[in-house]
Amino acid sequence: MQLLGDIEKCLNEYKVQPAAGLLKAAEQVARLCDDQELHAKLLAYQASYHAFVRDLDTALAYQRKLIQRMLS
Repeated sequence: MQLLGDIEKCLNEYKVQPAAGLLKAAEQVARLCDDQELHAKLLAYQASYHAFVRDLDTALAYQRKLIQRMLS
């Protein structure tokens, strides 16, 4: 999905503001579909984003959700 690629690019380039908007859009798309790969990547990108903005508690919460998804 192009949206996930755009998020990844923003995070790799440390463009936090555009990444925030793209993450919100991806969250809305994720609510409408059942693609497990999309949900897993979104969790990983959300964790990365929150780590970049130094919101470590939220980043850790997303990491936990990702690990739980991978183990189930």
